[in-house]
Amino acid sequence: MLGQACSSAPSGGPDGGGAGAAPGGATASGGGTEGAGGGPIVDEAPRFAIEGVTTWRHGASAAYTLIHDDTCGAGLDNQLSVAAPALGQRGLRASFGAIVQSCVERDLWDALRELLAQGHEIVNHSFSHPDLTMPPVDLAVEIDGARATLEAELSGYGITFFVFPLDAFNDELVDHLRAQGYLGARAGARGVNPPDYEDDLRIRFDVFGPGYSVYAGAAGTPCAAVAPGDEAGGASPACRQYILDQLVEDAIAAGGWGVRELHSVAGEAWEPVPIDEYEAHLDRVRDRIDAGALWMDTASAVLRYRRAREACPPPVVRGDRLLFAPPSGRCAAYATPLTWIVKPLAGAPTALSAIQDGAPLDTRAVGDGRFLVDADPAGGAVTLSAQ
Repeated sequence: MLGQACSSAPSGGPDGGGAGAAPGGATASGGGTEGAGGGPIVDEAPRFAIEGVTTWRHGASAAYTLIHDDTCGAGLDNQLSVAAPALGQRGLRASFGAIVQSCVERDLWDALRELLAQGHEIVNHSFSHPDLTMPPVDLAVEIDGARATLEAELSGYGITFFVFPLDAFNDELVDHLRAQGYLGARAGARGVNPPDYEDDLRIRFDVFGPGYSVYAGAAGTPCAAVAPGDEAGGASPACRQYILDQLVEDAIAAGGWGVRELHSVAGEAWEPVPIDEYEAHLDRVRDRIDAGALWMDTASAVLRYRRAREACPPPVVRGDRLLFAPPSGRCAAYATPLTWIVKPLAGAPTALSAIQDGAPLDTRAVGDGRFLVDADPAGGAVTLSAQ
């Protein structure tokens, strides 16, 4: 199943200049150009066509991110001992929002480093978890200092995403994050982000538990009787499971990005999710991934993909090679592998291999003689081989 494919026809260089310019001074098409030694470089006829880049990685219909808030907080060690292992067993990655003061006081830096080693993301959830919209608040401590402490303790790991405490934010706070160079923030309305959402610092989301979810009180659902503010323990298991899973289904239906806010797993902290319901949700997510309908990754990973697919031009094909132009500043800022739709121009191959910078790339057949290739537009030329 493929998400929407963006057009691949190059109309210019990465900043809109020179039509289809390829690396090394060679033109994208035509008879040839002059090489460094004065001799002509003859373009090879392309053996493959680039038909576009998929909306989401691996050609999935939608993207999904799970953010565990209040990491390092009291009563939330289950994120480390229960949630992280459950994610790892299914090959899934999530984001964890650290309350930095709690990480300092409880000396949980080794635990955060282990989360990073497992492929998860650490995001800034402020220093002491105040309502940042209520003065007096020192943003130099709560946002900037918290980020500096995280990056210092995590050996220079870059903190690129922010989660507002209590989901309380305003324009001034969002502008502060923008000025500090954050890639994104969870600061939008409730619901699914469309595939071409506009503002990375106003990412839409949904909250668990039931009384805080967009699905509370939804007619014809197991949550029809849930009122705003009702606690998770008062909702039926069917309602809790519906809230966890329905955001994923709505994201798939919309071709967009669902972001789930969640706190405790099998604990006593705010709005806990029973472990069996959490694992059932992860199993459902894994099933959707395996069916090609969903891509799950960290908040910053999804955000980078969404921006890179519009900032990075498609490669020029010469022979069996994909040649990427030197990345523009914007493309380089979001550098990440993109999923390209590739079609051999001759024969009917059943498999495709790809190499970039000496390493094999992830490829897969998707029917109609087409293949998906995950290649980094900032990673150099790709060599293809059809079998």
